[in-house]
Amino acid sequence: MLWKSVAALSTLAVTALGFKNPLKDFNGSDPQMQYWNGNYYLLTTTWTHIAITTSPTLEGLKTAEPKMVHSSDDPSRCCNLWAPELHYIDGNWRIYYTAGTNGTFDNQFTHVLKGGQDPLDTYEYEDRVVMTGRDVWAIDSTILQMDYGNFLIYSSWDPNTPPPPGKADDRDQCLYIANMTSPTTVGRSVKISAPTYDWETVGTRVNEGAAPLYHGGRTFLSYSAAGCAGGEYKLGLLELVGGNPMNACDWKKYPEPVFSANKEDGVYAPGHNANFYSPDGKETWNVYHAI
Repeated sequence: MLWKSVAALSTLAVTALGFKNPLKDFNGSDPQMQYWNGNYYLLTTTWTHIAITTSPTLEGLKTAEPKMVHSSDDPSRCCNLWAPELHYIDGNWRIYYTAGTNGTFDNQFTHVLKGGQDPLDTYEYEDRVVMTGRDVWAIDSTILQMDYGNFLIYSSWDPNTPPPPGKADDRDQCLYIANMTSPTTVGRSVKISAPTYDWETVGTRVNEGAAPLYHGGRTFLSYSAAGCAGGEYKLGLLELVGGNPMNACDWKKYPEPVFSANKEDGVYAPGHNANFYSPDGKETWNVYHAI
């Protein structure tokens, strides 16, 4: 394993000396964590709003009061708020998240909030990220930050994949990457991963929830595979083995999952993770949700 497991139980958790899972047992799906200026900042899916929980210790996140930083009554982005992620982009903290319309999951898109110099500063709605050439359903966006630029990675349906017999809506859900031309605009998208292994297709054919991991001079993406509603949700791994993230052939997919259910310990469906770093920068941790 390239990281230490931090958490999970239908929410998330932490396993380390002095800490015990879970960190949250309500509204803990799709966690993302940043460590900055002596504090941990935790974001999770709440469905109705975006909140940030902060503490100087991981244990303190259990009891810290979340600060709500965004909700909306705009009918185009009022509902189904998923997978918020905090990133420092172009001199400001920004939150990238998924949102859509009431009563359906068909109108989920990636949106951006712009904050200030502190993660708890006021956030204002900035824009929806429109994918150049494919303005389509796009969820679970994250930012791959390289020395030569930033890249948006998101999950979306592959329109060129024929659905299985009798399942007209069951197309492959794949990972795409696009070069960011600004914090809210991107260029063309390239598919870098599709659910091709048997373990990625249990329940539904899904690759989603990508999370960058920088380790030992190498660049990885962990991602979630199979249906999130079942017990077989798990993490796979991609590695950038070439020099161009926009070249699908420069990504290597590992043939086996790197993190999956441990039935002996009562942990099922660990997935939709994020990778963060210890205060000294020497350890990489994995925060995830499970049931």
